[in-house]
Amino acid sequence: MSRFVFSPLSVWLLLGLILLIVVGLPLLFLGVIGAALSHLGFSFWVIVGLLILIVVGSFVNIPLYTMKPKEERARKPSGQYAPSMYDTMYRTDRWPVEEQRGMDISVNVGGAVVPVRLTEFF
Repeated sequence: MSRFVFSPLSVWLLLGLILLIVVGLPLLFLGVIGAALSHLGFSFWVIVGLLILIVVGSFVNIPLYTMKPKEERARKPSGQYAPSMYDTMYRTDRWPVEEQRGMDISVNVGGAVVPVRLTEFF
């Protein structure tokens, strides 16, 4: 006979806590931002508009420039240096190396542009 006690309530409690975290944390985050904006003197509808602008703007990135990759260095040979019968089996040049494209530098609208414009207001 097993001595472990399983309570079916614990599964529902765990699901409830996960749901509370998933729903509660964003509401807490928006509440803290809303309280900070209200202390700055914004009205309710301006705060709602700013929060919508921040959330929607977080999906928009403005590309500034692309950093070009440095010139490609010669690859260091790996494996056996002397030719052998395994040379054709384990060659590394059979699979093409992915070409480096560079790195895009972007600015996020909701995380950078809107807060900077908000600080320029004051």
